[in-house]
Amino acid sequence: MNKDFLSGKGCESVVRLTGIKVCGLDICQLENILMERQNCMVRVIAVTSQSIEMCMYDMDSERLKDILAAMELAEGIIVLDTAEISSVEKYVF
Repeated sequence: MNKDFLSGKGCESVVRLTGIKVCGLDICQLENILMERQNCMVRVIAVTSQSIEMCMYDMDSERLKDILAAMELAEGIIVLDTAEISSVEKYVF
């Protein structure tokens, strides 16, 4: 894990994904898959039947496009053809 994250320095990105179908999602499994694939700390903060919003800490913006592929690995999520990253808000602390 990034040393700056542990010291309280870093950045947080709030990422919202839409165009997915969610039913019976194991949030811990999704967080673990994304942390492993994205190499950053991830916390799911909101889930609806059609979208997911999460905080990603010290995320490499180059790997942002890989999120949808990683999402397909989690049980309870179907990534539809219309799936997209609908918003990314970055906060520096």
